[in-house]
Amino acid sequence: ALDTGKMLWTYEGWYCKIPIPYPTILPDDRLFITGGYDAGSVMLQVSQQDGAFAVKELFKLDKDVCASRIQQPLYHEGHLYVGSNSNEGMGGLRCFTLDGKLLWSTADDDTLPTIERGNLLLVDGLILGMQGDEGTLHLIEPSPEGYKELAQASVFRGKKIWTPMALSQGKLVLRDQRYLKCLDLATR
Repeated sequence: ALDTGKMLWTYEGWYCKIPIPYPTILPDDRLFITGGYDAGSVMLQVSQQDGAFAVKELFKLDKDVCASRIQQPLYHEGHLYVGSNSNEGMGGLRCFTLDGKLLWSTADDDTLPTIERGNLLLVDGLILGMQGDEGTLHLIEPSPEGYKELAQASVFRGKKIWTPMALSQGKLVLRDQRYLKCLDLATR
């Protein structure tokens, strides 16, 4: 509780030794939590009745199904888009229903980007995805039917392009291990 510091609820059914993505807040008081390092993912629902809180595990996804080591999962129009890439495997960009059903994965097609450990950002209903192992920025239309790339641009050359991207007033700020760049997305 913010006013007293009292613990309202806890959940101990999921563990990640280095948790990087923060919980994704979803409709109906649900939280989606994911991590690398063998953690996998879990969907929780928090409820309150007469001042008492409870947390319920709705489902778990094994590390081979969904494990984002770095990227924040994105929620868009009833679906989760997760860069399921960790030390244990490169599962690619994946789309899930809110009950945990995997709809598609870019890892199933060698011609599609995995996004590796690059960042994902939802902007005006579109996903910006950085290919973390080589520096290509992908513009993706989120769709439960499959991966739909609208455009791509080579922004960096190198590895470990894992940092978060930031967007302000049409300017996309991104960086790799050596360079900081600003792209003007407001003009064509």
